[in-house]
Amino acid sequence: MHMKKILVVCLIFSFVSFGQISQYQTQKFGQPFIKYFSPKEYKGERENWSIIHDKKGIVYVGNQNGILEFDGKYWRKISVPNNDFVRSLDIDDSGRIYATAGTDFGYLEQDYFGQLKFKSLLPFIDEKDKNTGQFWDVCTSKNGIYFKTSDKIFKWNGTNITVWDSVFAFRLYNINDKIYTRNHGTGLMMIDGDSLKVMPNGEFFSSIGVYNMLPYNGKYADGNQKILVTTNNKGLFLHDGTKFIPFKTEADSFLKINQIYNACLMTDGNFAFSTQRGGVALLNSDGKLQRIISKNFSLPTDVVYDVYSSKNGGLWLATLNGIAYCEEPSAFSIYKGRGLLEETAYNVLRFNDKLYVTNELGIFYFSENESSFKLVTKSDKPAYKLLNADGMLLAYTNDGLAIIDKTKISKVLDIYGQFALINSKMFPGRIYVGSDTGFSVLMKNGNIDASIKYDKNFGDAVTTIVEDEDGSLWLKGLFEGVYHVTGKIDELGIGSESNVEFKFYDEKVKGGLPSKIYDIYEIQKKVLFQTKNGIIKYDKDLQKFLPDSTLGSFFSDSTNTIELLRKNQNGDLWILVDSNGEKNLGKAILQQNGTYNWNPNPEFNRLDLNFMVDLYSEYDDDSQKEILWICSDGALIKYDPVPNKKTTEEYSTLIRKIVVNNDSLIYAGKDLTKLDSGKVILPFTKNEIQFEYSAVTFDKSEATLYQYFLEGYDETWSQWNLETKKEYTNLSQGVYRFHIRSKNIYGVLSEGNVFVFEILPPWYYTYWAFVFYAILLILLIFITDKIMRHRVIQKERKKNQLLEAEFRAETAELQAKAAEAQSRIIQVENDRKTKELEDARHLQLSMLPNELPTNPNLDIAVYMKTATEVGGDYYDFSTMDDGSLNIALGDATGHGMKAGILVSMIKSLFVSNSINKSIEDFFISSNIALKKANLKRMVMSFVMININGNKAKVINAGMPPIYHFKKEDSKIYELNKHSLPLGSLLNDTYSATNLEVKTGDIILMLSDGYPELQNTNGELLGYEMCCQNLKETSNKTPNEIIDFMIEKGNLFINGNEPEDDITFVVIKVK
Repeated sequence: MHMKKILVVCLIFSFVSFGQISQYQTQKFGQPFIKYFSPKEYKGERENWSIIHDKKGIVYVGNQNGILEFDGKYWRKISVPNNDFVRSLDIDDSGRIYATAGTDFGYLEQDYFGQLKFKSLLPFIDEKDKNTGQFWDVCTSKNGIYFKTSDKIFKWNGTNITVWDSVFAFRLYNINDKIYTRNHGTGLMMIDGDSLKVMPNGEFFSSIGVYNMLPYNGKYADGNQKILVTTNNKGLFLHDGTKFIPFKTEADSFLKINQIYNACLMTDGNFAFSTQRGGVALLNSDGKLQRIISKNFSLPTDVVYDVYSSKNGGLWLATLNGIAYCEEPSAFSIYKGRGLLEETAYNVLRFNDKLYVTNELGIFYFSENESSFKLVTKSDKPAYKLLNADGMLLAYTNDGLAIIDKTKISKVLDIYGQFALINSKMFPGRIYVGSDTGFSVLMKNGNIDASIKYDKNFGDAVTTIVEDEDGSLWLKGLFEGVYHVTGKIDELGIGSESNVEFKFYDEKVKGGLPSKIYDIYEIQKKVLFQTKNGIIKYDKDLQKFLPDSTLGSFFSDSTNTIELLRKNQNGDLWILVDSNGEKNLGKAILQQNGTYNWNPNPEFNRLDLNFMVDLYSEYDDDSQKEILWICSDGALIKYDPVPNKKTTEEYSTLIRKIVVNNDSLIYAGKDLTKLDSGKVILPFTKNEIQFEYSAVTFDKSEATLYQYFLEGYDETWSQWNLETKKEYTNLSQGVYRFHIRSKNIYGVLSEGNVFVFEILPPWYYTYWAFVFYAILLILLIFITDKIMRHRVIQKERKKNQLLEAEFRAETAELQAKAAEAQSRIIQVENDRKTKELEDARHLQLSMLPNELPTNPNLDIAVYMKTATEVGGDYYDFSTMDDGSLNIALGDATGHGMKAGILVSMIKSLFVSNSINKSIEDFFISSNIALKKANLKRMVMSFVMININGNKAKVINAGMPPIYHFKKEDSKIYELNKHSLPLGSLLNDTYSATNLEVKTGDIILMLSDGYPELQNTNGELLGYEMCCQNLKETSNKTPNEIIDFMIEKGNLFINGNEPEDDITFVVIKVK
C-alpha cells in the first residue's frame, strides 16, 4: 500500500512537470543556436561543474578531471593534483583564476612558456586544517579570496590564510563585493571584516538550502537594488534589505520540480536557471518565462550544473554530459524537430491567428495544445506557396491547388504549380495562378470554394505574376522573356480572351528586354524587372524598357542581384542579395520621396544564406515589433530583433602556440605581453617557425576568417582564410613581426596580436667568423708569398745554371736555331690566342639584337665597343604580353670564351622568360638557373627596366647606377639600389624600384667600361663625368648623346686603348 502511494505521487509529479514544460514551450518553443562540445571533442570527462571566462574571453570549465580551457578553436587541459574534479572557478579583478580541486585549492599561473599551471595554496594552511575534506566553492572579492568546505571558510589575502570554523554549508555568494554564505541551523550570513554575522532576516533560511544569490534590479526593486535568492526546490525569494519575500514567476512549478542548481544574470537583464532535471529556464526580471532550453532541443542532457553568461552575450552550460554554448540572448529562434516539421520549410503564413508552414511532407499548422506542428488533414504531398485569398487559405501542392478549411483540406483544384499565386487588386475575389503549363484565373465562391474561370497554356511553367496599377499583368516563367497581358482583362473572369492581348518581350524583340530577366516585382505601384544588367521598368509612353533607380544605386549595379524580395506592412522591403557571390540579407527602408535606402544587417550572417527559400514578415501586436520568418533548407527560423552588441563588440585574436623546427615549444599562452622580454631571439638553426592562433568569438566560430602578415618577409597581409595555423620555413637572419587578426561572421575586425622575434645570422656570418676569415686570409697571403719567393729563387738558379751550360756546350749556330724555334712557338701561341679572342668577340656580337625595337613613345639608341681583350657586355630587348618593353644590359665576369658562355646563357633565359614573367620573377628564376649551372665564380651583373606607358620598374643586380634625367626639374637622379649579381647566392631576393617617366625624360644605362676609362696619368674618367655629359646633352637625341659621350671619352684617354667593353643604352621619352 505504501509503495502504491509513492508510485501515485511520482506519477502526479511527472504529469505536472510535463504539463509545465508543455505550457512554457507553447509560449516560446523556438530554440537558440546551440553548439555542443562532447567529451571526445574537449578530451575530458563527461561531467562539468562550473564555467567562467577571463578578460580576453577565454572560457574555463571545471571538469571531473581537471580544468578545461577553450579559446574559440582549441581545447586545452590544465591538470590539478590527483586529476581531481573541479567544482568551482572564479576570477579576481587582476584576471587571476582561482579553483577548488577536490581536497586541494589554489590558482592558475603562467609557466615559462605562458601555459597555465595549477598553484596549490595547501602549504599556507595549518596542519590541523589540512584534512578538512572536499573544497566546494570559491568566491573572489577586493578583500580577499574565499574558499568553502562543508564546514569551514578559508580566506586568502595574498600572503596568508584566515579560517572560519563551524560554518555548515557548501556555497559562497558575492553581492556588490560583499561575501555571503549559509550556516545550517543559523541561516544566511555575511562576512563583515573579520567577523561572520547573520544578515537581516537571514534566519529565514536556517533550514532551507540556498543555491544562489544574485543582484536584482527589476520592476519589483522599486529603484533600490534587491537580492534574488534561489533554492533547490522551494522557489525564488527577494530580499529588500530587511526581509525575504517570495518572488512568484511563470515557471515556479517547473523550477521546483526540476530543482535549481545554479543561476546567473544575463547581459540582457534576464536570469538563467540551470536545473538538475529540466535543462535551463530563462526568465525576465518580471518573472515571465522567455525560453526553456532542454534535451528536447539539442541539449545532450537535462542535468545542467552551471550556467554562465559571457560578456559577448553567449550562455555557457556545464552539464552532466559535455558542454554547450547557446547564442542567447539572440534575435533568432529555430523551429526544428517540432512534430513532423523536421528541417526544410518552403513557405510561412499566419492565417486567422494560426501559423501555417509548407515543406516536402505537406501543409502544417502549429498546434498550441501539443506545442508542435501538425499535418493538415488530407495533406500528404509536398506543398509550396500559401496565399490568404481575402479570407480563404490556398496552398500549392503536388496534388493541385488546395483550399484549406482550418486544419483540413476541403477541396483540391486541378492546377499544378509551386510559386505564382496572387490576389488581384483590381478585381475582388479573383486569383491569378501560375501553373506548370501556363496561366489560370480563379474566382472565389465564398471562403471555402473557388472555381477555374480561365486557363492559358504556354507550354511552360509561369513562376511569377505581377499586376500593374492599370490591371494589366506581367508574367515570367521558365521561358525566356516576359508576357505583358493587356486589354480587357476583366473578360478573363468569364473565360474570354478575345479582347485580351498577350505581348511577348525578350532580347530579340524590338523595344524588348535589354538583357536576361531574373524576376519581376511590384514596388510603390511600379513594376520593376531584375535583369542581368540591373533594375529596369517599362515606360508605357515610350513603349520601351528603361533603367530605374527606385531601389537605389546599390541595386542599379548589375553585380548586385536580388534573390528574394518581400514587402512588409510599412512598405519596407526585406531583400536577400547576391553581391559578386557574397550573400547579404537586410532591409530597404522606404523614404519620403518614394525611394529606398538599403541597410544590410550583419546579424543575418549567422545564418547560411545560401539555403534560404523564402521570407515572411508580420507584426506582433503584443511586443509592438516586426517579426521575420525565414524559410530555409535547414529549419524554420524566427527573427525577433533584440539589442545585439555582437555586430559591433570588440574581441581578441590570440597567438596561442609557437613552435620552431616542429619540435621546440617557445610559447603556449594567451598574453604575449607577459613574456620575459619583448622579443624572442632564435639561432639560425631554428629558422622554421609555426604559429597557432584563435579568435575569442563563439557564434559560428568555424566561419571566422583570419589574416596574417609576417613583417620582414611578407609584402602585405594575406587573403582572408579559415586556417588557424601558419608556418614559415628557411627564414633569413633578421628581425620579424608576426601580425594576426580575424573577422567574425558579423564582419567585426578583432583586436590584432603581434609576436616579435629575431633570427640570428649563421655562424659563418657572425663578427667572430669574419675576424677568423681576415686572420686566415693574412696567413694565406703570407704563406703564398713565402712559397712564391722560394719558387722564383729556385727557378732563377736553375735558369742561370742552364744558361751557363748552354753557353759552354753550344755553339753560336745552335744558339741561333734555339732562338728561331722559340720564336715559332711564341708565334703559334699568339695565333691561338688571337683566334680564341676573335671567336669570343664574334660570339659576343652574335648575342646582340639585330635591330632596335620600335616604340611610338620612346626614342632608343645603343652603342657597344669591345675591348682589345674581349669582355662580356650584352644588351637586349623584349616586348611583354601586355605591350610593355623590357630593356636589359649585362656584364659577365671574366673574359674570352668563359664570358661568352655566360652571355649565351643569360641570352637564352632572357628570350624564353622575359616576355611572360614579371621582372622580379625573371631575376629570381635567372639567379637560380645561373647558380645551379655551377659556373664556379662566374656571375652576371645585370640591369633591366620595364617601361609601360609612363610607368617603369627597374631591378639592378650589380651593374653601375642608372641615371634618370627629369625634364620637369632638369635634374639627374641616380638609381643606385643594387642587389647581388645573378648567380651569386641561390636564395637571393630582388625587388623593383618604381619610376614615373614623362615626355623629355632620359634614362641612361651603361657598363663600367666607360666610367673606368684611364688617361695617361692613370686617372679614371668617373661617374660624375657621366652625369655631367648627360646633363650637357639633355636636349639632344639619344644618338647625339652617345656620340658626345664617346667624343669626351676619347679626349680623356688621349689615345689609350680601353681595357674593358664600353656599352650605352639611351632611352628618351617622346
